[in-house]
Amino acid sequence: MFNTFAHTGVDAIQTAKKQIVETLSPNEQVKKIATDFVDAQTQYTKSAIDAGFKAMTSIGELVTDRTPYVKLMEQIQSFFPTASSTKKAK
Repeated sequence: MFNTFAHTGVDAIQTAKKQIVETLSPNEQVKKIATDFVDAQTQYTKSAIDAGFKAMTSIGELVTDRTPYVKLMEQIQSFFPTASSTKKAK
């Protein structure tokens, strides 16, 4: 969802850049070159945003995964076999 907001912001900025190029550039060839450059910027920026969000999501999943902690606790418990109770409390 946040990805969509970021992409919308990029599109707004890049559309403004294209309008400035259309307004201020007197030469059609310069307009095409500048517009192609803005399009390349758009693709790069969107892919950088996607990669950043994917990295942060993966790191978040890794940090919140409790499997290593459970395995560590099992290993610690194996050092103290008498500490675990197999009898039910009264």
